[in-house]
Amino acid sequence: LKRIPACTAAVMQLVLPASASGCYLEQRRHLQSWLEHAAIRWSEPWFAAYTAAEYSDEEREVELGIEVDPACLRRPKLPPAPPACGMHNLPEVPMMASVLHLGDVPPVSVYAALYAWIEANGYRACGPARELFLDDAVDQHAACQAVEVQMPVEYLSRRPRSASSGPNESPETQGEPEMQPKMITKPAFMVMGMKY
Repeated sequence: LKRIPACTAAVMQLVLPASASGCYLEQRRHLQSWLEHAAIRWSEPWFAAYTAAEYSDEEREVELGIEVDPACLRRPKLPPAPPACGMHNLPEVPMMASVLHLGDVPPVSVYAALYAWIEANGYRACGPARELFLDDAVDQHAACQAVEVQMPVEYLSRRPRSASSGPNESPETQGEPEMQPKMITKPAFMVMGMKY
């Protein structure tokens, strides 16, 4: 779990077919050209937030964005943003569960593993999932090969204070499981004609 600070982001609202996947390179180039024209500084990585409250087999709502310098909001006049684009202040996320996927499109199994960890550790999802495209700086024209899938979480209920809790430990961090990275290598396999 980690805390994600509040930030200002340039975003593009998209409604795409459910079959659309990947790192949204074409849409990002469109938003990036506006940022360059407006002389707005940004910092990697790009992200996609899936904002729909319910899953749909037909389409999905995506908020594609990148963190920008908040000083740009104080400028007297910015060039007009392209349709469906604008600036948003994203709130702080106190607890964000995440998993790293090596590949351009996280399969359903990555989300399933993240939800399983969340439930097994006494949390519940409390906001839209995000995907951070981590290796974009290497090649802006190739698909991203490292994606961090993030999910905001909250406690299902207050945890009892354990004997090992320190006197200055807040109720929010008492008994919080410690996450340890574990690197594993598995051979590729095929599922429904797709190689994993």
